[in-house]
Amino acid sequence: SSTRSTAELPQVAEVPDPEVDEGVGMDTTTVDHTAAAIEILEALNRRDLEDAAARLHPEYRASWPDTDLDGHDAFAREIAMLTGLPDTHFAIERATALVDGRVLVEATVSGTHTGELALPYGVAVEATGRAVSLPFLFVMSFVDGLLHR
Repeated sequence: SSTRSTAELPQVAEVPDPEVDEGVGMDTTTVDHTAAAIEILEALNRRDLEDAAARLHPEYRASWPDTDLDGHDAFAREIAMLTGLPDTHFAIERATALVDGRVLVEATVSGTHTGELALPYGVAVEATGRAVSLPFLFVMSFVDGLLHR
């Protein structure tokens, strides 16, 4: 039997600890929110934005590479992404409850780039008509059964 040094082992990305507001208690491992996480993405697949918005905590916050956005601004940016890829579909491959109460959702996001795509840092990409398919990881935290971050 051969042994491998740790330098030869595949590297595993660490999921950073969530930022927790002192006034908001994050649900812990006593509650499994995988179904709630899946329901949000399924609502987006159906384009039921009202249902998706109803599943957001009043203090909802989303992290993007260029900024963190609160509430309406966060949801508006996410909807803007759907505008550039109007047939966006989240193919959920796995949803895992993490030990700290968060949910890790592994999905493939696909769609056709038929509209202007608003990206972080103010980048806008005109429609190309090309199909897009990307692996995506969502790390979600819930408070009172609603998506908080």
